[in-house]
Amino acid sequence: MNLKKFLAPLILTLVAVACSSTGTNKGSGYMEKVPETLSEPDIHISQVGGTPIVARHETGARSVRLSIRVLNTSSEPLTLDRVEVQSMGSGAYTIPSGDHSIGKVIAPNQVGEFQFWVQVEVEDTILGANGPVSIRAIAFFTSSAGRFRQVLVQNLNDQMGR
Repeated sequence: MNLKKFLAPLILTLVAVACSSTGTNKGSGYMEKVPETLSEPDIHISQVGGTPIVARHETGARSVRLSIRVLNTSSEPLTLDRVEVQSMGSGAYTIPSGDHSIGKVIAPNQVGEFQFWVQVEVEDTILGANGPVSIRAIAFFTSSAGRFRQVLVQNLNDQMGR
């Protein structure tokens, strides 16, 4: 009898957690997938400019300007609400996880390019501040078909340090 009293609440809790986590990013209202009526946007993030050659081996905090380029391949407008960016592993610099508000509309079959600044910590590496950095970004979109997010993993500066 005691086993049934213990298992019943446990099973109910597991079912409730499983049901609440399907389809959206918990608490944000953004779906994990692009709605079926839309095409997945093409996203690319790049660093704008670089560190001057005389300062490329200086370490410490600095600001870096990034650009996000989104090709809206759908037949309806998309709003890029915000983007979260952080570095992964070791690289020329470390980007702590940060949220950057964009709030711009991208017309159907058009490209939107938007710039934003991130605070970074430059590491002591052979290539210096202009060396490669691996990033993980999440772009958050709103459309008439719903809100969704798209995850992107890519390298920045893979050609700049050469």
